[in-house]
Amino acid sequence: MRKREPEADRSERHSKDKAASASADQVSAEIEGESQTKGAGGKRRRRKRGGPRNAEGSAFSRSGSSVKAKYPRHSIEKALRVPRAILDQNAGRECTEKEAAGFVGLGSPAGPFAVEVSSAIKYGLLERPGSGKIKLTELARKILRPQNQDEELQGFRQAVSKAPDISDVYNHYRDENLPDAQFFDNALVDTFKIPQEKLTEFKEIFYETLKTAKLLEEHDGKYRVLDFSKDAEKGGTTSETLRKLEKSVTVSANDTCFVVMPFAPPHGAYYLQVYEPAIKKAGLKPVRADSEIFGAGKIMDQI
Repeated sequence: MRKREPEADRSERHSKDKAASASADQVSAEIEGESQTKGAGGKRRRRKRGGPRNAEGSAFSRSGSSVKAKYPRHSIEKALRVPRAILDQNAGRECTEKEAAGFVGLGSPAGPFAVEVSSAIKYGLLERPGSGKIKLTELARKILRPQNQDEELQGFRQAVSKAPDISDVYNHYRDENLPDAQFFDNALVDTFKIPQEKLTEFKEIFYETLKTAKLLEEHDGKYRVLDFSKDAEKGGTTSETLRKLEKSVTVSANDTCFVVMPFAPPHGAYYLQVYEPAIKKAGLKPVRADSEIFGAGKIMDQI
């Protein structure tokens, strides 16, 4: 006759089972492609996700707000770990996720490894040719096996343009200084819908990735986002001479830019539409020669 398990033991075992289940669901919720992934033959399989959901399937935070992080959960450099291992140990050939996990010294393709693969896919470094399989992209080969000195940098920048959320924030601020921390945080939450509780993680990934792609410069305590589309139009990267000049210039809050030009129509419209906004964007105060000069007399003396 079987002995009945004591009530206290059953209660303790039940609590452990619930904790293990909750931990597994939390890892699953971090995996992108979250609600569905398409497999071979056009069939779809549903992945588990932990926590309460709204009508669209997004998880809720404890505060009740919808939490949805679309961005890669790794910087571009860290997301290259799996593609690099596939290239080095499997000659870049298509493989199963389990094989890829073995290439980086992991026994299971689930959990953190699956999140890492998801990040690589979002940067355009990996693709899924079929269920449970991953394949190196040409973009990953371009970065890992560059054929000239510019190819690796171009590859990093292409990866930035593919990454959800990261590309949106980059395009919004390119060729501008990032706002102060408080205002940047507000914009990330309100404009780009980055979950409040993931701000620190997102900013760390954003800064690391843009620095790797040489799209972020720090000067005089400010971060400036560079516009690589201008380099593409010129057929190359910005010259080192210009970069050195940019770093040697400091702009204070009281600095002005004196503008001498024909202000009568049709030329006057250029000042309002082009010059004035550009001068203010550079952190200077525009001063017009026709209406904002101090008074009669020699212009040079008053400047």
